[in-house]
Amino acid sequence: MLNKKKKILGLAGCLTSLIFVLVTGKLNAQATSVNVETIQKRYKGKWLKSITYIKQIRRDQYGRSQEGKEYHADLYPGLHRIDNGDPGDGNASIIKGDSLFLFKAYQSSGRFVNNRYPDEYILGDIYYDAIDDVKKYLISNGVDINKSCFGMWEGKKIYVLGATNTEGKSGVQIWYDLQGLYPVRFIDFIGRRVRDTRYKIKTYGLVWFPVAAQQFISGKHVEDATYSNVTINASINADIFDIQKFGTSHWYKQP
Repeated sequence: MLNKKKKILGLAGCLTSLIFVLVTGKLNAQATSVNVETIQKRYKGKWLKSITYIKQIRRDQYGRSQEGKEYHADLYPGLHRIDNGDPGDGNASIIKGDSLFLFKAYQSSGRFVNNRYPDEYILGDIYYDAIDDVKKYLISNGVDINKSCFGMWEGKKIYVLGATNTEGKSGVQIWYDLQGLYPVRFIDFIGRRVRDTRYKIKTYGLVWFPVAAQQFISGKHVEDATYSNVTINASINADIFDIQKFGTSHWYKQP
């Protein structure tokens, strides 16, 4: 009887190992066919022309809670407007390529260099740049495009760009859903602290966009964001990006 149990346990162990090898091998085969080029190619030429949405943010940090709304309008490529709080208050940022214009209570605060943040770049502009420019941008923002791996996260197969493991502790990393090739996680650093942004994605036909996001700093949950009033390929009056016409029009109509 004892020998029989040992045989059964041995067979079970072999079967588990075989399943692991098969799953790992399949993931490895899929991952080797994924790189920066295939990530961009999946949506290049199909990506949105424009989008408008409201981003509701709740932040809990340093013992304080803050809530706010941002009204976003993106006209690809390169035109973005973010109104902080009620659009009627005149507090906004307008991005035109590499230029950033700030307004406070309808008064211009001047022109600044726009430092495109990777966690924003991967949500749209990446599909309009030339592939060499995409690579240069990612490298300049700390993503080692020669490092990658695959794995499982929240029950789904993922591809990680910028790291050779899924520990999330070293290097700037972008985690992609392996099937949809959309970002589900972005990891970077504030000094020595790990900043971990996690996206919940909704598909709209051939494209996708976040419906929610969470942010963690060194493992502590500090921010929740929800995306509402999302309009894909919205009709946007280009005047809302015109610095000289600021305050004369807006995409959002008060209900």
